[in-house]
Amino acid sequence: MTSDHGAFESPGVYGSGAASRLSPTEKAIGRIWRRMFELREISPDDHFFAIGGDSVTAVDMIGEVEGLFDLALPMFLVFEAPTLASLSERIDQFRQQTDREASRGVVFPLVSSGTGAPLFFNGVDQLLEQQVGRLVVLLAAMTALCALLTTALVAIIVTQVL
Repeated sequence: MTSDHGAFESPGVYGSGAASRLSPTEKAIGRIWRRMFELREISPDDHFFAIGGDSVTAVDMIGEVEGLFDLALPMFLVFEAPTLASLSERIDQFRQQTDREASRGVVFPLVSSGTGAPLFFNGVDQLLEQQVGRLVVLLAAMTALCALLTTALVAIIVTQVL
């Protein structure tokens, strides 16, 4: 296999300035395709199967793309989006979806400024108020019980001593 890493960005590959209009994803996948098929030139409209791809190379290519972008992609993706441009667009969609899913697990630090309760505390203040109210009632009941037990214990001690 020949390696021609610089050809993708050279003016002769797409014509003057065309490479600069490619998305970063198109450039990255284009490098994979050029290496896999030993191509000097490739364009966004090139069809994976028309340039020599088959189901075996599709599996290899999807595996490389998964490793490159840290994604889990369906194997049929290259069949649904066989051109460089369409495949790149779909991979960008997967990356955005993955970013959104990952951001759901992000923990933000609490801040002591602001005028309202944070959204995730919505309703917690009412729940706490209810629980504190129950604790106050329970504490009053326990205090009354302690007072009653103390009175009873004093009465027992007094009757034993006298």
